[in-house]
Amino acid sequence: ALMQRMNEPDLQFGITECSSCKLQMQQLTTTPTIHPLKLLALSYGYLPNLQRALRPSTRRLIIR
Repeated sequence: ALMQRMNEPDLQFGITECSSCKLQMQQLTTTPTIHPLKLLALSYGYLPNLQRALRPSTRRLIIR
């Protein structure tokens, strides 16, 4: 259910502090995933390059 929701176009990004969850979210969706502290820094105007990094990725992991 989470991965289906993450693929919906109304989400700008996903948030998790768990690196395993982040890896799964990034591999199974095109929605960017960030750490909660990065969201806090973004809200205070720090990490100006983060906004550009939050654009959805078109890359997918392919396992053969």
